[in-house]
Amino acid sequence: ITTIGNTTVLFLSFDKAVDWRPSEFRHQHMLGLVALEIGRMEKAEAALRNCVDLHPNNAAALRLLGQTLYWRDNASAGVYFLQRAVALNPLHADAYAWLARSLQRHGRERNETQRKTQLQAIETWRQALAFAPEKSEYLRGLGLAYSEAGQSDEAVGVFEQTISIHPDDGVALGNLG
Repeated sequence: ITTIGNTTVLFLSFDKAVDWRPSEFRHQHMLGLVALEIGRMEKAEAALRNCVDLHPNNAAALRLLGQTLYWRDNASAGVYFLQRAVALNPLHADAYAWLARSLQRHGRERNETQRKTQLQAIETWRQALAFAPEKSEYLRGLGLAYSEAGQSDEAVGVFEQTISIHPDDGVALGNLG
């Protein structure tokens, strides 16, 4: 069985588990996680919303729901859930990264709050980097946020730093050019 096959079996297993015990937040959480992994975004969102309804302080489910909303082109709604995830578990670097991505997309979606949102995204990328300064994808995200905010000198410095860590980063190289 391939990895995709195993993931599909997991998906079907958790889908059946949710049918048997719909009020068990752990089953909803796992169904949402596996559905997100295999790209079944509608099912992931539904399961994760159910999980959050059943366990409102589940930081991992909030983070996954925010990611799902990001991939479903509803980053604005995802910002709320990701902010809650960060507040509940402020030591999880990926929560900051997903919040920063969602803030950037939210800023693009809503031009009236774009400047404020861009500055929030920059600050959130900095927070993610405080936990994982070696992650070139976080540096690249910060560089893109600076670029979108019109802070090109800062963006150049961050893209140069990204390339020093990951010399083959095409996005950083392209933006540096």
